[in-house]
Amino acid sequence: MIGYPVAGADDSVARGQRRWNFVWYRPVAPGAELAAMLTDADGVHHPDGIAPQQVSWRHIAAMRQAARDKLAPQFAEIAEKTAVPFLQPIYDLVSTDIAFGRVALLGDAAFVARPHVGMGVAKAGDDAMVLTRCIDELGATPAALRRYAQLRQPVCAGVVQRARRLGAYMEAQQRGAAVMRSADEVMRQTAIDPSLFEPEPPIETSKPQAARA
Repeated sequence: MIGYPVAGADDSVARGQRRWNFVWYRPVAPGAELAAMLTDADGVHHPDGIAPQQVSWRHIAAMRQAARDKLAPQFAEIAEKTAVPFLQPIYDLVSTDIAFGRVALLGDAAFVARPHVGMGVAKAGDDAMVLTRCIDELGATPAALRRYAQLRQPVCAGVVQRARRLGAYMEAQQRGAAVMRSADEVMRQTAIDPSLFEPEPPIETSKPQAARA
C-alpha cells in the first residue's frame, strides 16, 4: 500500500488543505473471484469496470477488515474513514503497430503499462516529443510517423514488460511466495537510465493481459 498527499480544493497545497491519496494493491484471481469484485450489491456484473458508488458494501466491509488485520494502524484508519473507496482492475496493452498511414497512436492509446513503474504521464510526454521531432525532420508525412513508431515501439514495450515483472513480484510477495530479487535485478527495475543495462527480453503482443497485482 502506498499513500501520498495531493492538492486539495482549488488546487491548494497548504498544510491542512491537501487531500491524501492511497492505493492498495491486492491480487485477485481471474474468473469467478474477479467477477465477484465487479458485481454490485444487486447482483449486476460490470465487466468493464464498476463505478465507486456501485461497489458492493460486502467488499468494502471485507476490505476494511483486511486493513485492520494486515496494515499499520495509520493506513487502517485511512481505509476506515474513506467514505467511498473504489476498486480498479489493472490491465496492460502492447500495440504491435502505432503508425498507420497518416495516423499515429500516442500515450495510453498505444501502450498501457501497469502503474508500478509510474511512467504514464512521462511515457505520453516522450511520445509527443519524439513525434514532434520526427515531423520537424521529415515533415507531416507518413514517413515521419513510421520513424516515430520505430523509435517508440521498443521503448514503450520495454516499459510494459518492466511493469509486468514488478507486478508479478508484488503479487508473489502478497501470496507468501519466496521470491527474491538480486541487487542487479533491483537496479534494472528502478534505474533512471535503462540504457545502462541489457534490453529486457521480448514480450508477447497478441492481446492485452490482465494484471492481478
